[in-house]
Amino acid sequence: IIKIISNSFTVLADKEYICGARGKFRNLKITPLVGDVVTFDENKKIILTIESRKNSLIRPPIANIDQAQINEYEKSIKEMEKALMDKNEEENKENTDDKKDDENHNNE
Repeated sequence: IIKIISNSFTVLADKEYICGARGKFRNLKITPLVGDVVTFDENKKIILTIESRKNSLIRPPIANIDQAQINEYEKSIKEMEKALMDKNEEENKENTDDKKDDENHNNE
């Protein structure tokens, strides 16, 4: 499965097929995920089986991951907002000082 939109699952084989899932998955509380290896009926466009997963993530919901990159933010959002506001205030002050310098230069 390479893409999921609502209950439509895009399965990549020799070409892309948009398939539905069988009701048995819902009864077994199995949700097809991006990355799942599946067998499907090309004519009915229905996923028949989901192969066993080697791993999966809950958020984002994906399966059979070979590599993942985890980024950690050291600053909280409030600290980042404050830093951006301070930087913006500094730039505004510099622009105001530059305008004053230009005015003083023009008055001379």
